[in-house]
Amino acid sequence: MDHALHLYRSGIKVTKIAESCQVNRRTIHRWINESGASREDYIEEQKERERRIRERAEQEQTLIDQINYYRHNMLWEMLISYLPNAQIRNISDMMKVYKMVREFGKPDDINQISKRALDMYAAGILEY
Repeated sequence: MDHALHLYRSGIKVTKIAESCQVNRRTIHRWINESGASREDYIEEQKERERRIRERAEQEQTLIDQINYYRHNMLWEMLISYLPNAQIRNISDMMKVYKMVREFGKPDDINQISKRALDMYAAGILEY
C-alpha cells in the first residue's frame, strides 16, 4: 500500500499502479481515499528540496562551484525520485542504476541499492 501511494504521489497513473501492485484499480482508489494522499504533497516537497539545494549552492565560493553543487545535487534528487518507479528488468538494468548511484551517491545509498537488487533477484523480479 505504501508503495502504491508513493507511486500515486509521484504522478503515476492509477491503472499503471494497479498493474504494478497486481491489484484492481478500485483498490488503489480506496487506498488513496483512505489515506488522504495527494499528488500536491510531493510537488511541494520537490519544490522545497530544489529551493534548499539552490540556496546552499549560492553559498559556494565560485560560480563554477555553485553550478557544480547545484547540478550534482539536483541530479541526485532526480535519481532518488526515479528509483521507486524504475522499470528494472534484469541485472544489466540494475548495473546501470548502480553505476549512476556510485557516481553521484554516498556509500549508504549504494548499500541500499545493492540490497534492493538482491531482494528483487531473490523474489524472481530480476533475471540474471
